[in-house]
Amino acid sequence: MSMDVLDLGGRPVIVGGGIAGLMTALHLAPEPVLLLSRSPLGADASSTWAQGGLAASLGEDDEPALHLSDTLAAGDGLCDAQAARRIVYAAAAAIEDLARLGVRFDRTPAGALRLGLEAAHGRRRIVHADGDGSGREIMRALVADVRSTPTIAVIEGIAGGVRAAIERARSSVGHLVKIEVEVDTLAQLEEVLALAPDVVLLDNMSIDELRQAVAMVAGRAITEASGRVTPATAPAVAATGVDLISIGWLTHSAPILDIGLDYSEF
Repeated sequence: MSMDVLDLGGRPVIVGGGIAGLMTALHLAPEPVLLLSRSPLGADASSTWAQGGLAASLGEDDEPALHLSDTLAAGDGLCDAQAARRIVYAAAAAIEDLARLGVRFDRTPAGALRLGLEAAHGRRRIVHADGDGSGREIMRALVADVRSTPTIAVIEGIAGGVRAAIERARSSVGHLVKIEVEVDTLAQLEEVLALAPDVVLLDNMSIDELRQAVAMVAGRAITEASGRVTPATAPAVAATGVDLISIGWLTHSAPILDIGLDYSEF
């Protein structure tokens, strides 16, 4: 829905109108949120073009442990076992959530989800929507839900790079919402410091780079280290002088507006 900008102060800000942004907004409901999108919702999201299905252990002869085993075997040592476990054990509930939100998954004449057998999966566990149009159907349902949720305010048509995004956000919510800018090089950090962000997320930097980054910021913003951070490396990261350290899924917090410089058009 659309709201007067005077009503937007203090609410979490979500950047991006893809599946991740839409699902985050819907999960936060009924808490009021602001969703920023470069184009009309769903118009440019790569998720719309996704043709593959979603894997979940939904069959009577299947279970998450079997799904995890197949995943780790196919990964051949490249998988993060703990991350894979969290994903496969949450997959069935994610499918149920999407169906509840109106995604029309392909079903059998009896009404059960149609499960496909693909790739390295040892059981039928691939769920499609509209054949090879899974991404398009999921986006259709989520966009409709977001637009019909009264507590989600949407601002579309934001373009012009990170500077324009920050200026648009500031004009909408002033300084009531903290703006976090993500950088992964010292050159990017030098660029964003001129934009006066509240928080700078230093992503995947070495210990030496983190030390240099903290010196460059010199107290002008809160510094947050993320990426390459493990319980083993955390003490060395903390010694660089950063204000915050984020590890994996612990990074998700609100109200923060997080903008990555990798997006040349925002």
